[in-house]
Amino acid sequence: MSYVVRFIRKSRWQHASAPSWLPQGEPTGDCLNDLRTTENKLSVWLIENDPSNLDRVLAAFAATRDSTAPLDYRRVSLGWIQRHRLSLLPTSGDSPDQEANHRWHRDLSQLSATGVAGVQQNQLSRDG
Repeated sequence: MSYVVRFIRKSRWQHASAPSWLPQGEPTGDCLNDLRTTENKLSVWLIENDPSNLDRVLAAFAATRDSTAPLDYRRVSLGWIQRHRLSLLPTSGDSPDQEANHRWHRDLSQLSATGVAGVQQNQLSRDG
């Protein structure tokens, strides 16, 4: 199954001791910082069916960072994106790997607040 990944900070999504007011299994509102859009677009990376490009995408994104902190991400299936008629457009990424930018970088575009919330709620499990 093909999917897209969005890089996140795991500490915003999973808490060892969640606040008492937070329903079990639900992330805090701070996780929405990881889904910040620009011009109603959310930068994501396409991962092939056989995840053969996953390591290269991870390396491309890691090369844009100033820190060696763990690299965390969330997955959203292409099927979910298509069922909800979200627009997924090829765009140039900003990693040093120009081929990866060209082949696998995408923007989820024309996102409403409901669309962003849906991405947050319907993500697949973290793999990285």
